[in-house]
Amino acid sequence: MSDLAQFEAMLQLSRQMVDAASANDWDRLLALEKAEAELRETLRSGAPAGDSTLSTEERERIGGLIREIQADHAKVHDIVGPWLSSVRQLLAHQTRERSVRKSYGAFTQAP
Repeated sequence: MSDLAQFEAMLQLSRQMVDAASANDWDRLLALEKAEAELRETLRSGAPAGDSTLSTEERERIGGLIREIQADHAKVHDIVGPWLSSVRQLLAHQTRERSVRKSYGAFTQAP
């Protein structure tokens, strides 16, 4: 698969990630992110950046694809960010509550 085709595939995955995040489909979002990461790793392990075999048009197209992928990632972050924040707060509250029970539980338990 050419670099251009791989970036186009990554764009399709990033678009699907936006859809999955919008639908709160976290399992699908994680699977898509994993697939995108695998493509990204394949690109990294290939020819060095700036490969002279790419035409100017292909390089420009890849640049545009990267910008679109970054925009999709920002959309996913905007969707997932507030949810992650509320999960962190919930977990922090539970951790504090557990710590308080552990510290003071012996004093509040009936004999």
